[in-house]
Amino acid sequence: WPIRPKLENAAYDASFLNNPRLCASNSFMRINVCNAQSHRSSKTNLTLIVILAIAAAICILLVVLFTITASRKNRDWFDSTPKLTSFQSLNFTESNILLGLKEHNVIGSGRSGKVYRIIVNPSGDTVAVKRISNNQKLNEKLEKQFAAEVEILGNIKHRHIVKLLCCISCENSKLLMYEYMENSSLDHWLHKKKRLSPISGVANDMILDWPKRLQIALGAAKGLCYMHHDCSLPIIHRDVKLSNILLDSEFNAKIADFGLARMLAKHGESCHVHRKYAHTTKVNEKIDVYSFGVILLELTTGREAKGGDEDMCLVDWAWRHILDGKAIADAIDEEINHYSFLGEISNVFKLGISCTVKRPSKRPPMKKVVQALLKCSDPLYVVEQTSRHNLDVAPLLRNPEHDEMPQSTHRLLRCNTY
Repeated sequence: WPIRPKLENAAYDASFLNNPRLCASNSFMRINVCNAQSHRSSKTNLTLIVILAIAAAICILLVVLFTITASRKNRDWFDSTPKLTSFQSLNFTESNILLGLKEHNVIGSGRSGKVYRIIVNPSGDTVAVKRISNNQKLNEKLEKQFAAEVEILGNIKHRHIVKLLCCISCENSKLLMYEYMENSSLDHWLHKKKRLSPISGVANDMILDWPKRLQIALGAAKGLCYMHHDCSLPIIHRDVKLSNILLDSEFNAKIADFGLARMLAKHGESCHVHRKYAHTTKVNEKIDVYSFGVILLELTTGREAKGGDEDMCLVDWAWRHILDGKAIADAIDEEINHYSFLGEISNVFKLGISCTVKRPSKRPPMKKVVQALLKCSDPLYVVEQTSRHNLDVAPLLRNPEHDEMPQSTHRLLRCNTY
């Protein structure tokens, strides 16, 4: 380093000895003489320091910009002035919901969006929130699904239909708030593969015994019966399956997911519908009866609807089992195949067969299905009820005839064509 010019005189000649890094501009000093290289080195060091400082400033600026962008994205709901519509008395606010839309609260996802489990107040009350969203504005299909849920669930109330509490809508996303069902959906309990996968807040290592399965079947049947026969405008669900039957803490069943549902008075004519109904000429409640029959077969056999021996779907497999003269006991799920329940399980199996006959007109209405299930669980009660209402359910519990069997093509798609 160069010493100060005023110190470069003979009086200080010996003062800087043994300091090899010091230099002077005059040669009479007994230290190194500064040269241009030293100045260049000093200048280079200074330039390097300036460059590093600028680079650090740019990095800090980028981090700040990224944070602001992410924050604005998370505040999209507030910027687009969301609108809340309530259908029940609420003990939470809009902000309680919006602040709970965190990734760690996600308990499920599908084509239309994610489902969150959100604690909405200090007392621990919990709701399930379905967020219907898209990268851009909601497309027409998602808009229709949202509208169907709100139109139907906002106007009906039944203990076996999931309760819609409120909805929140804005430009690019919509929220549906439901009562939280502690035991998730039926598919997570019935099939072994699903039982192995974890469910948020549910200890799902137990096996559903037959009394619980019958209770679930009866509850779901009552929900569908209400929709078909007791609403001012009959409602068809059009997507009845295990994953759309939710279970509360006591394993009471509730029908959910009305995104494909239709009111018959408005949408009963022939139309382009989901491929599940591509072979029907008219959309009516018998579609739900068929789907419910598949659920009864799943509950009694433990088999999945899409798959079985020889690549048959469950319905074809069950019909073939009966028409080949095999014992129903051989088709029953091993986990519930106990002699004390064999009669009830066999009757529910035959009821599932009756619900899946080839001709929709031959399928029973849900009123009769409910009565048949009541007869399975409490014969004396049903005898009294059927004599009063003149509902003969005995034909539903007989063995089927060959001409009633669905025409099998041995393709999985045939599981969903009725």
